[in-house]
Amino acid sequence: MFSLKMARRRWIPLGIPNFMRIMFYCIVVSAIETHVCTKRHSATKGTKLKRNEFICSNNDLFRFGVSYDGLVSFWSNDEMVWSATFYEDRELCEESDMSCPVTKIQSDGNLVVYNPNTKRSIWRMRAMDNTATSTITVQDDGILQMTQTDVLVWSLEAPSTGEVESTSDVEEDLLPSFEDVTVPCGFLGTSWDTVPVVKKEAAINLGYSQCSWENPPFQNLDYVEYYPWWNITDEEKEDAQVLGCDEQSWNKMITHYYSYYWQDFVADGIEHCIEKLGYNQVSWDEGVNPPESETQYFDELSADGKDGAECLGYSQSTWDTSWEIDCYVLKYGTVPPVPIM
Repeated sequence: MFSLKMARRRWIPLGIPNFMRIMFYCIVVSAIETHVCTKRHSATKGTKLKRNEFICSNNDLFRFGVSYDGLVSFWSNDEMVWSATFYEDRELCEESDMSCPVTKIQSDGNLVVYNPNTKRSIWRMRAMDNTATSTITVQDDGILQMTQTDVLVWSLEAPSTGEVESTSDVEEDLLPSFEDVTVPCGFLGTSWDTVPVVKKEAAINLGYSQCSWENPPFQNLDYVEYYPWWNITDEEKEDAQVLGCDEQSWNKMITHYYSYYWQDFVADGIEHCIEKLGYNQVSWDEGVNPPESETQYFDELSADGKDGAECLGYSQSTWDTSWEIDCYVLKYGTVPPVPIM
């Protein structure tokens, strides 16, 4: 969890008169604190807010958007009164505007914050109806609202003093029960509390915790999810089998064919899955000129693209990787290293 205001050092050149140093400092501070009102009063689906971009009230007293430090935040009279809590490294904001978190009102109604480098969702406010348009409104009286067809989903009220008040009509999501799983090896994203003792022991042996189990994909801190069936140990295979997995379902539902090369897809007769997403052998194996689908949310994919994603074992939630927390960052306080394949 980050503090609302981050102190940062600012470089001031030496060897110049003091009055010029003061001028330089003021210019830097001004550049950092300047915000742009890209929308007035309200915004709807498709709206993206980058660093220093805000939806502002008509009277300019209140605004909602992304601060210079990468905080998705609500402001009253130039004072931050609320910010979204997410476990994500925002240090890259100091290097480039393009590295700061971006917030977007998606076509499915969700308000999402994502990392523009990884395209991974790191915080969200869920919509009540994924078929209805969401509207974010910043009123002149200091009330921030998210509504769908005039039904209140979430709101914040900027007080004159004290803490900001928050209300929401959205009930906390209930994860499906382990016993409700009908797809072989499709257990990730179910409630950890519903996993039978013997199967939970197998899951723990594979490196799962409640966090990595309930927030897939690729959250297992032992990196077992990156490895195809032929690369895991006999003991790991036994534990996977206790959970209902075999070679085919493991590679599809757990690894999503992460480490496959094109020839592996051809050997398994499933190259059509990635072709539907727009890949060819060069773009998949070498990462050259990747297709548009690589940076699209599920609801932005074409019909063929959605078929391709599902063919790789993804659902909408796992394709969008809409995590409210990052299990590695939560445990270790830093971003994870890239696994060696």
